[in-house]
Amino acid sequence: MKRLLWVLAGSALFAGPALAQDSAFRLYLAYEGVEGNTPLSGISPAQRNPVLTSTGTHRLYVWGQVIGAETPQKYVSVGYNVVTTGTARVIGASTWNYTNILSRWSVTNAGQLHGATLRNVRLAADPDAFFGVADNAGPGNFDQQYDPVTNSTVLGWIEVDDGLGPGSGIFLQIGDIGIIRLRTIGNPNGTWDDVYLGFGDENAGLMGNSFDMGSPIAEATIVPEPAGLLLLGLAGLAIRRR
Repeated sequence: MKRLLWVLAGSALFAGPALAQDSAFRLYLAYEGVEGNTPLSGISPAQRNPVLTSTGTHRLYVWGQVIGAETPQKYVSVGYNVVTTGTARVIGASTWNYTNILSRWSVTNAGQLHGATLRNVRLAADPDAFFGVADNAGPGNFDQQYDPVTNSTVLGWIEVDDGLGPGSGIFLQIGDIGIIRLRTIGNPNGTWDDVYLGFGDENAGLMGNSFDMGSPIAEATIVPEPAGLLLLGLAGLAIRRR
């Protein structure tokens, strides 16, 4: 669906046009993270695009970061895809519904694997009863998977695998339900904010309704370790001699 229409807990949420704002959302990957209902306990994600220096299977955590001073800062929809280049491929993924008094989401869907890609991960929260992704841990510090150092919340993980192919990349895209922030508390209307994918694409012009779009900068890259590069060189030499 290219226009979002939900009915959650008897109320409809529509995303209207973006307003003048001082707010943005960053979706990014990091090695650091936790699973299920485990508190972060001081874990903060690195603020850079990961570079994977060994081949094989890697687990990367997906984070959502709230940027800016406009209030309220509560994102109630986060949809994304993961696509790859080179020999990299997504082989697994998970999201979870962190619960501590309240739950983060009313709807979670970890997406579907299609070849080397992951499509249509969907996380959605009722504006009134769930806390989605906010810029604080809420009353009583009840959201223990929110990191106050980076203003980020862990959303789930992906597993990627790579052979010996150098230059492989992992890219995030805005998914089919978009990324929506509440416009005002108690108002069912939301707004499309600026969206950054990873670090370095702040001028890509992406918005919360840039469905199935990403930036040209990989959110994670794979650079084979020196031994892997040596094997590649030997394999290439063997092919040339044939």
